Amino acid sequence: METFSLLQISLDQVIDRRALEDASMAVARADCARLQRELFGIVVSGLPHPEALAFHAELARRDFPTEVVADRDLPVLHESFQIQRIERRGEVLVLTDSMGRERVRPLTDLVFLAGGFFNRIEFKTEWHQHLDFRGADGRGGGMPKLVTEREFREENELRFRLDLFFWASASIRISSATK
Repeated sequence: METFSLLQISLDQVIDRRALEDASMAVARADCARLQRELFGIVVSGLPHPEALAFHAELARRDFPTEVVADRDLPVLHESFQIQRIERRGEVLVLTDSMGRERVRPLTDLVFLAGGFFNRIEFKTEWHQHLDFRGADGRGGGMPKLVTEREFREENELRFRLDLFFWASASIRISSATK
């Protein structure tokens, strides 16, 4: 079965969550919180044609015009890979991953790049060991026992991300912790 997507007419478009929820009643109710948070051009994908048309009409009634496009007609991004270093050598970019492997891409293949800082919550685990001299009664004097304790914590890390998009072969993501 062929499926369809609703595309925003402009990336400047905004819609109130309540209006999005009301419009989504035309289809199987969507996760509108996620849809609103991830409005970056594609509103929703994978809808049967009648549902796509109904959702499209309901969004238009709420001053949020969209375009209905067959999913097969949408470009597919290439698989991404992470790199640690970019070097320009003449008319090419040399992209080096964490294992030291290099990929060379002509500058003319670079379509656009986007970058910025973002906060990321990292979940950290720390192990601590200490000697416990307490006996079975909870007082001192017992045989020392090695005790291992695990501590969990969240750490908010400021990171920088740079995405490079090329015409062919791969999209590239560079992320770095900047604490």
